[in-house]
Amino acid sequence: MIKNLFHYSRLNCLLFLIVVLPFSSCKKEQETTNFLKDKLIDNALQEEFLTKDSLSISMIFVNKSKTGFNMADRYLRSNYLNFVNRSEKDTVIVKNILKIYDNQVLYFGGGRLVDGSVKLFHHYYLIDKSISSLRFEYDNGDVHLKSNTDNCSVDDLFRDYKKLGLKLSKSKTKKQLEKELDSLHHFYQQQYTAVGKKLHARLNDYHYINTLQKLYPLDKRVEDYIKELKDPIGGKPLGFLIYFYVKNRIATFNFDQLNTQNYSPEYIELLAIGVFNFLRNTENEGSKYFSPAYKWLQGTALYKAHKVEIDSQIIRIDKQEFTKKLKNLKLFDHSFGELSFAEVVKQHPSNYYLIDFWATWCAPCIDGMKTMKKMDMPNTIAIISISVDKTDDKDKWKTKSSELELTASYFLEKNSANKEFLKMIELQSIPRYLVVDKNLNLVALDFFHPSEPDFLRKLQEITYTDSRE
Repeated sequence: MIKNLFHYSRLNCLLFLIVVLPFSSCKKEQETTNFLKDKLIDNALQEEFLTKDSLSISMIFVNKSKTGFNMADRYLRSNYLNFVNRSEKDTVIVKNILKIYDNQVLYFGGGRLVDGSVKLFHHYYLIDKSISSLRFEYDNGDVHLKSNTDNCSVDDLFRDYKKLGLKLSKSKTKKQLEKELDSLHHFYQQQYTAVGKKLHARLNDYHYINTLQKLYPLDKRVEDYIKELKDPIGGKPLGFLIYFYVKNRIATFNFDQLNTQNYSPEYIELLAIGVFNFLRNTENEGSKYFSPAYKWLQGTALYKAHKVEIDSQIIRIDKQEFTKKLKNLKLFDHSFGELSFAEVVKQHPSNYYLIDFWATWCAPCIDGMKTMKKMDMPNTIAIISISVDKTDDKDKWKTKSSELELTASYFLEKNSANKEFLKMIELQSIPRYLVVDKNLNLVALDFFHPSEPDFLRKLQEITYTDSRE
């Protein structure tokens, strides 16, 4: 099962502590690699965080250089884990990473010039849940595994399936390619089974089903396999498998029936990941299946846990136009003087702004305001409250604002330009929360309600970079 990490990092879920050590400090390094902590995590979360499985990756450098690996994030997309040595001395850089998947594929891609030509290097490592640390040495565009692990390299497996995949564009018949595919799958299954490498055999299955899907996009064997898939191996093979499974079948899905009453939670979770990646791909933006797929996704556990991050990548909005319209938004202050939103933020300088759309008659809006009053809000974010009450209710707004002790409360003027802005952000209900930065660039189009457990945590993530400076 994919581990739930939504509250730790908005940067693709790889939360780590970098430790730079002299090359000779082996004892010191060993002491530090087990230390998992970050200022982002409050005291209530530290205990939970420290009990999670982690992976420690060490990179040995002999001079100034940089390299990195690709790992899967919670959405099965590639996330680059960067190692940079800014010293000319022998250095070991250690990164402790919270595991998103019990089992995962680590990919390295590098290269160097050899006799005027670029020589490329590709390495794949299958990391099972028993592996807690890996040690590599960087060598002029390549890396060498130094850990005493049980042969976690799967370079040959990836190379052979890649070769077969390249044949798909050539003139061989599908039947001939299927025979070659079956033969390749059988070869590796025998090899892995003979030495008890069950996880390797499962990764071989991923490659097999992936290639089978390329041959026959709607093959029932693909669907049957995915529906029974348990304990996923995070990495490119599964990411491609699930994405194209959804893309090939989006027209056939009965979304009303796709739920945990009819299918396993594991299948629905993987399907949600596939649907999200389908929706975020701009080439699918005009698809007539976009709307029903998005509506279905909104009902999933994945969306409910990560809706801000998901919506920020799915909902298309012209961010430059958003900033322009927001700056020119016309408001009234408590003296009923007119001013623009750009003028408002000058009166309340901050690194970030939480814009709270509300009305005097909206009980959830008022509850949200009272909840925020009790919170230890980040000091780098200011709350701007904008009332959407009817024009005749200005006095009610002024009275309620004073009653609630709102320090930055404004009344939205009902002009055509303001209405265009509300249409752009699709303001259909309140309360509604937006987050923008000090330059009024959009950060979150539809933020959590203060009553939701992720509200404060996500604000801390957004403002975390500024709090370190």
